[in-house]
Amino acid sequence: MTDVVALLRSVNVGGNRMKMDWLRAVATDVGCSDVRTVVATGNVVMSAPDDLEATGRALEQALAERFGVIAVVMRTHDALRRAVDDNPWAERVSRGELEGRAVHTMFCAQAASTERVRALTPDDSEDEFAVVGDHAYLQLSGSMVDTRYTGAWFERHLGVVGTMRNHNTVLKLLDATA
Repeated sequence: MTDVVALLRSVNVGGNRMKMDWLRAVATDVGCSDVRTVVATGNVVMSAPDDLEATGRALEQALAERFGVIAVVMRTHDALRRAVDDNPWAERVSRGELEGRAVHTMFCAQAASTERVRALTPDDSEDEFAVVGDHAYLQLSGSMVDTRYTGAWFERHLGVVGTMRNHNTVLKLLDATA
């Protein structure tokens, strides 16, 4: 068993209202233990069987029976640590220069092709983004509702499935998987 977080796409923010106790029961039913949720937006911290891809697929299948298609992206503690370390704005958040809610990480199911990453073109806003491996990072000058750089935008342009969390939530998940 491996301590991981399952990151569910669009739970309690994208129209998929889900009770966290039900979600914990589903994770237990697919073979996970020590299941707990962190923030009610589809973050399930648990001990999972070592085959994370199979566990993610089992969760997706169980969720689909009730909610339709919901992508699940799995990350270990080490992968979360790497996501924080690779975030170009994380250090500025830790120094208090940026608010954690203005910095986001998109956890992608796989890395985008080099061609797709190179084809990304920034707009004339003050919002900034970067792509490193299987993560896209976003630093907002305003709020998420004011940017064109949504999870759907990254999915469309990178050709990958993913789910986004603000930096404060990522740090909570990092602590919860330690």
